[in-house]
Amino acid sequence: MKLSELIYENEYVSGKNASDISVNDIASDTGEITEGCVFVCIAGMRHNTHSDISEVVSRGAAAVVCEKGQIYTHTDKIPVFEVENSRLALSKMWSRYYKNPHRQMKMIGVTGTNGKTSVCHYISSILTASGMSCAVIGTNGAFLDGREIVCDKSALTMTTPDPKSLYKTLARMRNMGARYTVMEVSSHSLALEKVAPIYFDIGVFTNLSPEHLDFHNSMEEYALAKSKLFSHSKCAVVNADDPYTDKILNGFSGSVIRCSTASGNAVATGIRLAADKTEYTYISRHLKFKLQTKIAGLFTVYNTLLACAAVTHLGISAVITREVMKYMKPPKGRMESVATGENFSVIIDYAHTERALASLLHTVKKFSDGRRIVTLFGCGGDRDKSKRAPMGKIACELSDSVIITSDNSRSEDKGGIISDILSGITSKENITVIEDRKTAIHHVIITAREGDIILLVGKGHEEYEIDENGVHPFSEREIVRSALKERRKKCE
Repeated sequence: MKLSELIYENEYVSGKNASDISVNDIASDTGEITEGCVFVCIAGMRHNTHSDISEVVSRGAAAVVCEKGQIYTHTDKIPVFEVENSRLALSKMWSRYYKNPHRQMKMIGVTGTNGKTSVCHYISSILTASGMSCAVIGTNGAFLDGREIVCDKSALTMTTPDPKSLYKTLARMRNMGARYTVMEVSSHSLALEKVAPIYFDIGVFTNLSPEHLDFHNSMEEYALAKSKLFSHSKCAVVNADDPYTDKILNGFSGSVIRCSTASGNAVATGIRLAADKTEYTYISRHLKFKLQTKIAGLFTVYNTLLACAAVTHLGISAVITREVMKYMKPPKGRMESVATGENFSVIIDYAHTERALASLLHTVKKFSDGRRIVTLFGCGGDRDKSKRAPMGKIACELSDSVIITSDNSRSEDKGGIISDILSGITSKENITVIEDRKTAIHHVIITAREGDIILLVGKGHEEYEIDENGVHPFSEREIVRSALKERRKKCE
């Protein structure tokens, strides 16, 4: 194809005409360069590929796109095109490469600190049950009408995939007949322009609490990144009870559906929380119906309320919405019970922020009936360090026993991360430190007492562990089963 099909004349400055250049691929990493590709230079957080121009030329690229203001070696061997924002250009180019697949579907984007995966799961389940072929892209992977779709492995560790994987996946969903796509939209993806070409029919905001502050530097910057979703959304469905909602909506001129437990466009009233279900009455301008789900917790009220507001705005009937929610199961790794065959419980949950951990523990504590709550968790390496001590404090205050361990340490020292967590804990009386997570899980299962509620927190859906040596297979479900066998052998 011609380069002019990927980058338009008003988007670059160059002495060359893009319509004169044929390209067969797009690359932004030197390891992906192929003969005849266009290479897009990116000023990354760890490496700036503007310094790789000589390699780009030697590897056979047909053209290169650079960002204005960046220092790079000029070359006469291949055409150079300067753009204002190379990340934005890259996203647009990949979108155009796959014929702008999002334009052939209704797009729903969900952003916020916690609850994105659950809200996407609820919306897609209701749409699918309504006969609307619906795709989901997010933390748990890519799905179409409930069936997992195999995508690029590089996308598996990202909430929102990089442009190359994202638009390829959207194109595949479109070609398979998807009418709707519901996707998790992370603050990173918004700040780095991954979803810039997409105009969303509905943007959903769940909540905001401290997270990724190593990247965003402040809560204000974090909120600003989230708000970018609504700069290209037609309708906003928001949690009106969150203190950051007005900041998120600042400047938004589209229609807004404010969801609340007090007053708003969509209200949950008469809330009843139990150990095995959540009930409330959903009230909007034109609808009123009883909603019941088997998923416990106050966070479930907000997540289901947002989902119901979104699907009813799309015209899905209250009858279908209510019936689907009645039998809904939580997504993988969210309050997920693991069968043990023993007299204690094991729950896997993805909570990896202060608010998510507190919400999980408050929910479990409310229905524990005096049973011992045992919390096993760690914090990720090369990520926001400011949440480590507060999470240690929360775990200690709301649990009867805490096991502190590793969780995707990446390039950081595991012991250093654990020390950061311990710095928030004043009393170490019920604290156990076991650095290796597999060993820690075996320990907590083998030493479990009758009635214990064991919470394996932080990894949720993940089937891998990331350390200084890379990504390794790591299934907490398999480890629990292995530990149960070891426990039974010891009891024989």
